[in-house]
Amino acid sequence: MVFQDGASTGQVSGLTYDGKAATHVYFKLDPGAWTFTATGVGSLGNLAAGKPVTSNTTLENANWGVAKLADGNTASIAGAKGYTSNEFPSSDISGSPVWIEIDLGADTDLDTVRLFPRSDTPASGGGTAGFPVGFTIQTRTAGSSVHSTVRSVTAQPNPNGRPQTYGFKATRARYVRVSTTRLGTPAADETTRYRFQLAEVQVPARGLTVTSNNTLENGDWGTDRLLDGSLSSVSGAKGYTSQDFASANISGSPVWVEVDLGVDRPIGTVKLCPRTDTQSAAGGTAGFPVDFTLQTRADNGTSYTTVRSVTAQPNPNGQPQTYSLSSASGRYLRLRVTRLGAPAADEASRFRLQLAEIVIECDPPGFRTVT
Repeated sequence: MVFQDGASTGQVSGLTYDGKAATHVYFKLDPGAWTFTATGVGSLGNLAAGKPVTSNTTLENANWGVAKLADGNTASIAGAKGYTSNEFPSSDISGSPVWIEIDLGADTDLDTVRLFPRSDTPASGGGTAGFPVGFTIQTRTAGSSVHSTVRSVTAQPNPNGRPQTYGFKATRARYVRVSTTRLGTPAADETTRYRFQLAEVQVPARGLTVTSNNTLENGDWGTDRLLDGSLSSVSGAKGYTSQDFASANISGSPVWVEVDLGVDRPIGTVKLCPRTDTQSAAGGTAGFPVDFTLQTRADNGTSYTTVRSVTAQPNPNGQPQTYSLSSASGRYLRLRVTRLGAPAADEASRFRLQLAEIVIECDPPGFRTVT
C-alpha cells in the first residue's frame, strides 16, 4: 500500500508516490516493474484520439504539428513532439490569442479536458516549457458559429512535466477549443521566444454516475455496477442491491436509485435488467420491483416529475423489462420503488431492490448509458 485516504503511506519496490493534485494522484514507476489496471472509474475513452485538429498559428515540420496533438503520444519524442505555435516576443498575446481546436465529429457529452505538457526540453530556469498560463476552454456545437467558454484559467502554475486536468460543468458539443492569452516560459534552447506548446490534448469520455438512498456496497454489489455494461449478474459484478427490509411494502420509506445524465436531454425508454445469478424463493426473478415510478429532474431543478408509474409488475422471469416514456426530459432519472419483489432463495425473508443494469435510451436514438 503506497496511498490511502488521501495520503502517502510508504513505497514498494518500483513504485513511489510523487504527489497529488485536486483530481489526480501521481506515482513514479520503474520501467517494466508494474502494470496498472483501472476498475470502477467509468468510461476511460479519449474522444479526441485521432480526430482533426486545427489552429490559427502552427509550426509544421517533422517533429511538430497540430495533428500530433491527437496522435496518442502523451510525451514528446523524436518525430512526435506535439504542437507548437509560431514564436512571439513576449508572453502576453491577449491582443492576438492563439487557439487549437479539436473536431470530435459530432455533438458529444463533455466535462473534462486534459493537457499534456511538452516533455523533451525544459524551460529556461527549469520546469515545463510552453505551457499556457492564461487561457480558456471553449466549446461549440455542430452547426453553430458561436463558442461558449466552459472554463477560464488564469495564472496557471508551471506543471513541471505533469498533465493537467480541467473539469467543467457537463455540456454537449462537437468542437473543443483551447484559446491562450498568456504564454508560459520559453524553452531553454530559445530563451527569448515564447510559444504555446503541448505534447497532447485529451477529451475523456464522460462517465455517468449513479446514486442511491439505500445501497449495499461490496465486491459483488454497488451503485456503479448499474452502468458497468454487464446486463447479467456475474461474480464481481452482480449489479445493485439495496439493504434488506422485513416486508415488500416500503411505501413509508421508498428506495431510489438515480442516474445523472450530465445534461438535460429527452429520454425515450428505460430498460431494467433483473438480477440473474440467483432465483427467488418461489422461482423466477429475485428483487425486481413491483410498484415503482420513473421520475426526472432538470439540471438546477429542485422538484421531480413522474413520467411513468408501474403497479403490480409481473415477475420478469429473468427477462429485461423496457418502459417507454412520453415527452420525458431531464438531467436526472430516478427509479423510486415502493413495493419490492420476491426475495432471493438464499435469504427468503429479506426483501431487497436488486437489478443487474439500467439502460437508458435518449432521443434522438443512439445515446445509451451502456455501450
